Amino acid sequence: MVNIATPGTAQTITINNFKASTTYDIEGFCMSQIGTTSSLTKLSFQTLSNAGYVSKMDFVFTTQLSIAQKIKASCALALLFNVNYLKVSTSDGYYCSELLSSRLLQ
Repeated sequence: MVNIATPGTAQTITINNFKASTTYDIEGFCMSQIGTTSSLTKLSFQTLSNAGYVSKMDFVFTTQLSIAQKIKASCALALLFNVNYLKVSTSDGYYCSELLSSRLLQ
């Protein structure tokens, strides 16, 4: 329920955590201060598919990682998620090297 004290004032409702490729149906009506109601309004929409892509994952460590640890972590994540090692990097720009990636596969 959204209570609007001033008529004609725009209100925004934010809903988080929608699922991809899902149809949502929303129903609502307005009620005046004297109790009269508007007709029921229905809104239906479908969220888009993101084809399973995640653009960013945050990992929090209790201590600062060394550069070598950052590179190894990016390689491990590339292997774990089966993605090209050049598509996984740290926020400060470290990537897995092809040499290290091939060693981890052995």
